[in-house]
Amino acid sequence: MNRRALLKAAPALALAGAAPAQGITMMVTPSTETPVATLFREWRAHSAWLNEPETAECPEDQFNAHCAENVRMIEQMCGEPCRDMADLCLKLLAVTDFGKDIQFPELATKDQLAADVRALVGA
Repeated sequence: MNRRALLKAAPALALAGAAPAQGITMMVTPSTETPVATLFREWRAHSAWLNEPETAECPEDQFNAHCAENVRMIEQMCGEPCRDMADLCLKLLAVTDFGKDIQFPELATKDQLAADVRALVGA
């Protein structure tokens, strides 16, 4: 299929529900992941690794350094402004360890987090 045929087919595909109206644009644009989402993804992978059996054999000082890195990653994520409600939810998931508890009540960027919540809800 050549470019001209693809462009001609796009409106018909959109009407048929096969692709959104901006389908062609979406196919060629890079990811629109927000900075918060990127940092969350990186934190989640690091956090999962911290809970793997292999880290149980780390010397305590090395493990503590990995835990400090985990906190630093959360700090960095919470320091980024939210672009949408999903960003706020990702921050809250990280800070509360997926809702289990408030992991870091000493979080230095808690004021930024509170400001993001207020901004998103207009309070």
